[in-house]
Amino acid sequence: MGDIIHRIGQMLFGGARPIDRTVLIVDVLVLLVIVIEYKRTVRRERADNKRKAVVAVRINSVREMLSEGQKIQNSAVPSGHTDTDRWFQRLQRWTDSTSAALELYSAPACAAFLDVSEAPPMSIYQTIASPQDFVHLLARLQNLRRIMEHPEIYL
Repeated sequence: MGDIIHRIGQMLFGGARPIDRTVLIVDVLVLLVIVIEYKRTVRRERADNKRKAVVAVRINSVREMLSEGQKIQNSAVPSGHTDTDRWFQRLQRWTDSTSAALELYSAPACAAFLDVSEAPPMSIYQTIASPQDFVHLLARLQNLRRIMEHPEIYL
C-alpha cells in the first residue's frame, strides 16, 4: 500500500509526463464510475427483493380471500331455503372485507375486484336463492384469480 502511494506521488509530483497524469486521472474516474454503478445495482436489487417479498405476502392474502369466497360459493342455498339471509350476509361481509383489504394494496386491485361486468348470465342460476348475488360472486372470484395471475399490475 505504501509503495502504491509512493508511486502515485512520484507520478503526480515527480518527473511524470502529462500523458501519465491523464491516464491516472482517467483510471481513477473509471474506477469511480464502476463503484457508483455497483452501488446502484445493489440498491436496485434490494428494492426488487423487498418488493417481491411484499407481493408474495399479498398474493397469499388474496389466495385466502379467494378460498373464503369459494367456500361461500359452495355453500350457496337454493331458492326458498331458510338460510338465504344468512348466506347473503356472509357474502356481503366477505365482499366488504375483501374490498377493504384490496383497497389497502392498490386502488386498481379494488376496482378490478368490484367489477362485475363479465358476470355470467343470471338465467343459468335460477335455482339459487339470489342469482344476481351469486353471479356477482362468481365474477369477483374470477377477478381475484386475475389479480393473483398479474400481481405486477395490481399488487
